[in-house]
Amino acid sequence: SPNEHIVSFIGFAPADDPKIVVYVAVDNPQGIQFGGVVAAPIVHNILADALPYMGIEPRKKQIERDYKYGETPIVTVPNLVGKTVSDIYEDMNMNFNLTSAGSGDTVIRQAPAAGSRVERGSTIRIYLAKDDESNHP
Repeated sequence: SPNEHIVSFIGFAPADDPKIVVYVAVDNPQGIQFGGVVAAPIVHNILADALPYMGIEPRKKQIERDYKYGETPIVTVPNLVGKTVSDIYEDMNMNFNLTSAGSGDTVIRQAPAAGSRVERGSTIRIYLAKDDESNHP
């Protein structure tokens, strides 16, 4: 049928000495029909589960990606919990937008979590409490 598609994605790791290859095909996905959007996250999840089981540790130093014009770089979300609003605005580079909820000066939670990988310019929501409330989120 001209309206039915199979989308797929293949991934392998480690890139310079592959130990595992994962191929995912999705038959007739609903909505978006691109393998990089539909199947790639499934490959990522399988690799994220399989590599530690295989004893393959994440590498600390990776080759930095060269971004082309128009692409949005991916950055790591910093840990803001325990910091004050003034600390954040003094130290924060312009990789993120911030929104806040609650009242007070101290960050007690954040979303997305520290260590998450998001597009530069994404919004981090911080939840605030007064200093004396920060130990009781």
